[in-house]
Amino acid sequence: MSGNKQDVLWSPIHHDKFIVWGQDITLYEVARLQDIEKRSTYTQLSSTQGATVVASQSGSGVRCVDISAIADHPDPLLALGHNSGRVTLTSLKQTYDPLGLVGREFVAKYPRPCISVAWNCTESSLLAVGMEKHRSDNCILLWDVQSSGLDEYDESSPTPSEPARPLSGVGKGETAHSVAWCGFAPRTIVASMNLKHIKIFDLRENGDKASATASSRLNLGAVCEAGGWRLATRGDAGACVWDARALAAPLLTLAMPRAPRRLLWCPTRRNLLISLQRDSSTLRLHDIQQVHDHQSQEAFDGVSEEAETEPCGRGALERDVWVCGAPLAAFACHPTRRACLLVLTAAGALSEYTVSERVSLSWGAGGALAWAGGGALRRMHPAFYSQVRDVAHVMRERASTDYGLKPDLWQNADLADDEALSGLWHFLALSKSLVEDGCIRNSPWKHPGVRGVLRSPGEGYRSEAAATLLPDLPSRKVTTYRSAERTRALQLCGWGWGWDSAGAGVERAEAEGTPCRAAALAAFHLRLRAALDVLAPVECNCDPTDFEAH
Repeated sequence: MSGNKQDVLWSPIHHDKFIVWGQDITLYEVARLQDIEKRSTYTQLSSTQGATVVASQSGSGVRCVDISAIADHPDPLLALGHNSGRVTLTSLKQTYDPLGLVGREFVAKYPRPCISVAWNCTESSLLAVGMEKHRSDNCILLWDVQSSGLDEYDESSPTPSEPARPLSGVGKGETAHSVAWCGFAPRTIVASMNLKHIKIFDLRENGDKASATASSRLNLGAVCEAGGWRLATRGDAGACVWDARALAAPLLTLAMPRAPRRLLWCPTRRNLLISLQRDSSTLRLHDIQQVHDHQSQEAFDGVSEEAETEPCGRGALERDVWVCGAPLAAFACHPTRRACLLVLTAAGALSEYTVSERVSLSWGAGGALAWAGGGALRRMHPAFYSQVRDVAHVMRERASTDYGLKPDLWQNADLADDEALSGLWHFLALSKSLVEDGCIRNSPWKHPGVRGVLRSPGEGYRSEAAATLLPDLPSRKVTTYRSAERTRALQLCGWGWGWDSAGAGVERAEAEGTPCRAAALAAFHLRLRAALDVLAPVECNCDPTDFEAH
């Protein structure tokens, strides 16, 4: 292993297992925290999941690693590329090996460092290997692990008369800095070559010629979108997005302040490219938009190489996600869980992060909300609107009951379903009745307000004192003051003057389930026994402030 390189990889078929490799190669198994034994040592990935170490071995001399997609193998099968040029197959956990692949070794004709290895996810027995330059040998070799290779650990096997040969090889006299399988065609790979070119090789064809080539300064690594035609390459100045059908010029250039050290397409969400910049504590998400999948070759003929470093407008929506406070060393996308990332910090800590997608809401003409997220179309349950009391929903519900159109204003109060608004409708109905009954004459308004009701037609307010017997104590008299203004004010409250009018208000308050209000109204009219009779059958659950309010 060169330097202090660290990486993390999910198994493409064992979705609960991943490896971390650096100085050591360690296999982890993920489980829910409640399912992990209490005495076990584990690493907490999130609030619900943790990872336990299954097995580990030394990573000395290992330069690149990839995990196989062979479904018949009980545990992750790893391909290890060494500085010596050897590629060995290993399974960290010592279990049953039904295919006899563990321990097999693949050696190039001329030894030199192995830079990249990549398993084919469709034809799972195929392994592509990228190597450094040798003038007499190919830099990209294709091995079939089930039909070629040497068994390093089988001492009883006879020594072969000639070394195993790869199925095919391309790139003679060149250097392959990275190799990756393409999802748009079988046995097709994309490779970064010689720090100058991006090449696509169809390994089904004989010959060393690439089927497509592009020159680019951003060629330290290349990855292909799963099931699509798009490629992504990285370099010191940023990254580029390409169309594999027309490599004359990139579709999109993504400028970055620091060189990206890792670039991946999200396997569960289309058009999402994720990058990790050097010495960064965040991951950058590139939501590729407004880029056509195919452009005519004529459009590329006149494009110079300098155009690849120019920003391409609003072709991608970018945002940085803060996973943890420490610098990140590597990350990996879960193969099946939507937008789930596993990150590895430079200090060796692990953490799980789920990318929250941008949500585009659709508000229907009927007030219903709907949005797309997580690969599904969702809508808000109707019960939600009644709980949050959204004004648009309330207005629609009221309109459906002819709210505000009733001939009698007090009928609108019953439809309002709001105490304050209901009180306003009652006030309007009562103030209108004052005008219609002739209590207020020569009023310019159909609905006079409080000031118009209390304003005296003459100078000041005139009240008449009158002696009144207490209903509950006939031997005592109290002095009350009457005036036209007082009468109109009481009528606005719905009480009127005298117990005959107020008694109807007490009965109405009891029917509405507000005994405290009914008792306060009776006490205001000096009917203390009536107030006690109202409160007698009621449990003492009233708020004392109700008496102050009424």
